[in-house]
Amino acid sequence: MPENTALAVAAAIVLGADMVEVDARLTRDGQLVIFHDPSLGRTARFSHHPSRVTRHGSIRIADMTLYEIGELDAGSWYDRDFAGLRIPTVMEILTLCAGRIALNLEVKVDREATLAIRKQIVAQLDRALRTQPRMWTSNSVLISSTDHPLLQLARNIMPKATLGLLAQADADGTAAWLSNTLRTADRLEAFSLHLPWPLVTPALMATLRSRRKKLRLFAYTVNSASRMHRLMTDGVDGLFTDHPERLLARLRSTV
Repeated sequence: MPENTALAVAAAIVLGADMVEVDARLTRDGQLVIFHDPSLGRTARFSHHPSRVTRHGSIRIADMTLYEIGELDAGSWYDRDFAGLRIPTVMEILTLCAGRIALNLEVKVDREATLAIRKQIVAQLDRALRTQPRMWTSNSVLISSTDHPLLQLARNIMPKATLGLLAQADADGTAAWLSNTLRTADRLEAFSLHLPWPLVTPALMATLRSRRKKLRLFAYTVNSASRMHRLMTDGVDGLFTDHPERLLARLRSTV
């Protein structure tokens, strides 16, 4: 299923997943859309402008307007059967999820982003969430990011927001790193810590269990059934996977 599309989210709902994760980016005209990579090339191409296809890999989402993004095809890269799928907005995904499934909205921030851009992102998040009070009041939206300044702004502007502190895939997992990460999580009043699965060790789990402040642990990206079993046995609170059917089968087998 093509990632970060309304069709993929709908499939997660049909499967009965507890939560679905998508990625959000800011467009040139200040709109939030669902897209993982900073630039086109891997999962999107122009539908009606073939001459732009040869150079589309260098075009960033941040340099495009919402109207221009509406011309993109986000399905053909996966399979021709999905040709014509569009890149959805955050608002559209919130509407699709409301009352059906919890949403983990991972906010992507370019390294060169200014404070003004971060404020714009948070303002757009706040505006979008207020249009879906059912998602907002039921804590059905988890805002996560590797960008700590953005999460701090989100905490300041949306004090009741549920925040997830996302670690980079290249985090070293040392004691010093974990100590700094936990301090950041406490400062942000984070709900959850999201770690690459190799960092989830018995020592780390013991550290988290010994804390007075509850911090849920989610591991990513876990696609092996045996790895799912190990992490669930270790006591993680949630798993991110590209194969939810495997995880659901594993969960149902333990009931």
